[in-house]
Amino acid sequence: MEKIIENIDYDVGLQKTRQRGIKYGFENQYYRKIVWTKLLNLNQSEFIHISEHARQYDQLRKDVDRSFNTIIEVKNHKCIDQMRNVLMDILNTVFAQCPHYCYYQGYHDIVSIFILVLGYQDGYKASILAAQYFFRDYLEQDFERSLMPQMKIVSEILRSFARDQADQLLFKITNEIQQPMCLIPWILTWYSHSLESIDDICRIWDYLLCSNQQQILYLTAAFIIELKHLVIEQEDDLLIVFQEVFQDLNKRSKYIQIETILEQATLLSRKYPIEHMQVFQENQNLRQSLIDNDKFLNQIPYSQIVRQKEKRFLYNFFKNNKQQVINMIGIGIAYSLPHLLITD
Repeated sequence: MEKIIENIDYDVGLQKTRQRGIKYGFENQYYRKIVWTKLLNLNQSEFIHISEHARQYDQLRKDVDRSFNTIIEVKNHKCIDQMRNVLMDILNTVFAQCPHYCYYQGYHDIVSIFILVLGYQDGYKASILAAQYFFRDYLEQDFERSLMPQMKIVSEILRSFARDQADQLLFKITNEIQQPMCLIPWILTWYSHSLESIDDICRIWDYLLCSNQQQILYLTAAFIIELKHLVIEQEDDLLIVFQEVFQDLNKRSKYIQIETILEQATLLSRKYPIEHMQVFQENQNLRQSLIDNDKFLNQIPYSQIVRQKEKRFLYNFFKNNKQQVINMIGIGIAYSLPHLLITD
C-alpha cells in the first residue's frame, strides 16, 4: 500500500490504484483518505458554503437528527452532535447549490461516509461529485424512470446466473419476486444504510469508487447469490422469507463475506455485460443513465486529465493575475504596433 501511495501521482489514469481498490481495498482510513481524494480529483474542486436554506431543509433536518445511528463505531460517539451539524451544513449547501436535485432519504447516509473518511471540506466536495457522477439518476429523476429499470437489470443478471448454474431456488426467486423493495437502500446508499460496520462499508466503497457506475447492480446481485441459501423455499411465503432475510443485513453479518461477494460481483460483470441485455437495449432511460457512462473522474484518460489541469492552471493564472496579464498585453501591443504600421 505504501508503494501505491508513493506512486499515485505517477499512476497513469490511476489504473494500478483502481486495480488495488477493486481487488484488495485500501486497508485503513489513513490510506483511504489519500486515495479517495485522488480518485475523486478533490484537489481540483472548490469548497463553496451556502448559508441560505435549501428547499428540502425540513426533510434534511429530520434525517440528520437520526443520522450516524446505524454505524456501530460512531453511534454513541461523544461528538455525534458536532458530526450532525457538519452533515446538516454540507447537505444544505449541496442542495442549495443544486436546487434541481430532489433529495431522497438515504443520501444523508452517503454524505455521512464521506465526512467520516474525508472530513468537512473534502466531504462536501466528494458529495457534490458523487451526486453528479454516481447518484444523479436518482436525484434528478423519479425512481420509476431511474431506479426501477436498474432493478430489472439486477433481476436479469440473477436469471442469467441461475440459468447457467441450473440454480432452481434462485430461478424461482427471480420469477416470483420482480422488484424486491428491500434491495433499494443497497443501490441508493451503496450499503451505507444497510451495514453497521464502517470498515465493511468503506471496503465496498473502495470497490465501487474504483469501478464503473454499473458495478453497484452486479454487487446487488452478488449479495443475493452469496446469501440465497438463507432463503428457505416455501410454497406460499417466498416473498416474505426473502424480505426477512435481506431487509436487515446486519442480522446476517456472520454469513457476509465481503471479499467473496466482491469477487462474485466482478465475475458477474465480466460474464453478463449490461449492454447485451434486452432490458437495457429496450429502455431509453437506461441508455441515457449513468450506468451507461464510464467517464467518471478517476477513469478519464491521463492525457485528458493533463489537458484539464493545464486549462485550469491557465484560467486560475489569468484570474489571479488579471491586471498583470492585461498590462503585459498592452506592452506587447505598444511594442509591436510601430513595426506593424511601417509600410514600404
